Amino acid sequence: MNLNDFLTRAAHAHGVRVAVELGDRQLTYAELHTLAGRTAAFLTARGVQAGDRIGLMLPNAVEFPVLHYGILRAGAVVVPMNPLLRQREIAHYVHDCDMTLLLAHQDAADEARRGAQGAATPIVPVAPGGLTDLLAGHPDATAETVVDGWLHNGELAGR
Repeated sequence: MNLNDFLTRAAHAHGVRVAVELGDRQLTYAELHTLAGRTAAFLTARGVQAGDRIGLMLPNAVEFPVLHYGILRAGAVVVPMNPLLRQREIAHYVHDCDMTLLLAHQDAADEARRGAQGAATPIVPVAPGGLTDLLAGHPDATAETVVDGWLHNGELAGR
């Protein structure tokens, strides 16, 4: 079992209930699950593979849990980062964990680019309310991801 498994089960059992609420923005469990799947497809299209480390540099926003669960669904590792980090601190994160991709709040994207200089880590700016644009053209990822011999739904691969 992992966090993504809990989201999948909650989406099936409580799909219409609110899972995330921030201000006037709400996502149901079903919406969160679908957007996480679309995020996994987006990441896979960018070459992200199981075990890759993906930086997530966002404030408390609806986009954070969507991208967090999407990273997990893609089989990658979430590297949460404070959006107030400065260039030197960002560089440490990027180089220390050999980060594959950094999803950064649009207001922190320039600082993230400066911090990632010298690394082959692309920076993807994330605008508040911009998930529709970011995930455009990426359907919900339904393929099962195998991580450490386990499918994302908690079953042993090859059963």
